[in-house]
Amino acid sequence: MADPDDSPTDVLVQAGRAYADGLLAIRATRIAEQKHTDDTLVWSLGLMGAGLFALAGLFKAACGLERYAALPWVGAPWALGIALAVIGRLLAERARRAEYLAFLDRWQGVESALALRGTLDFAAMKTQILASIQESRPSLKKRLKKAKRWAQCTDAVSISIHVAFLVGMAFVLVALARCPR
Repeated sequence: MADPDDSPTDVLVQAGRAYADGLLAIRATRIAEQKHTDDTLVWSLGLMGAGLFALAGLFKAACGLERYAALPWVGAPWALGIALAVIGRLLAERARRAEYLAFLDRWQGVESALALRGTLDFAAMKTQILASIQESRPSLKKRLKKAKRWAQCTDAVSISIHVAFLVGMAFVLVALARCPR
């Protein structure tokens, strides 16, 4: 908390420090979220891969058939889901990198203003800190836009993977219900 006797520069430094510290805390949360996204993609690969691997045995046990003509169609959504999960991991890595560069640009803008406290006047320091907070610096705007675009692509693929998993489950259940016994 700022002391009433603090100069405007001291108050600005305290606010900039609090903002920079907040960015670091948010970054830690984003890293955990990104790890969760990657773990989900890996689990999707494993679950759908195991499902594909087990399909022939499932239909042999449930239907008494050595070969089931619809098997490729039944497993197609999971095969698609596996391909999408691989693509999703690649997109997620791009999103992580773009987000990190945007974070670094924003954080560096505040930190450099704080580090240059003795050489910058109040107005210049305020402008530099506010440029990070308000996301008005051109390089930061560009990086944030890129990070958002990669994140949207990753989200779309992630949703598609979940849909492929559910459609695959539905296909298996329908095929089992129609299984000649």
